[in-house]
Amino acid sequence: MKIAVFTDVHGNRFALEAVLADISSHQLDSMLNLGDMVYGGADPVGAWKIQLECGAFMVRGNADEEISHPEASPEPESLEFVTWLRGLLTEQDFKTFDNLPTMLEVAISPEDDAEVRR
Repeated sequence: MKIAVFTDVHGNRFALEAVLADISSHQLDSMLNLGDMVYGGADPVGAWKIQLECGAFMVRGNADEEISHPEASPEPESLEFVTWLRGLLTEQDFKTFDNLPTMLEVAISPEDDAEVRR
């Protein structure tokens, strides 16, 4: 059973493309994206689109939560950046963030079949 795990993309489409290119060179059974997907980076919208399309199971990270709910941010100095980023994303993007689980359980059976539970 081979599972790729990546995390903290933080809107860096260029790094994400390199990581996914490397991942694609392996015969994997599944991919897990552990969150913090768009906050920061060189191309947050491009990175987000790739993450939506790559087929990885995703969880919501703390930075993803801050984008969806900036009023709950523990760091008021980041509000300007979050406001800018929120202007780039759609309402559907926010719904997607809100619907992501904060935890996934990966279970591997004796037959080497993996199951991801939400």
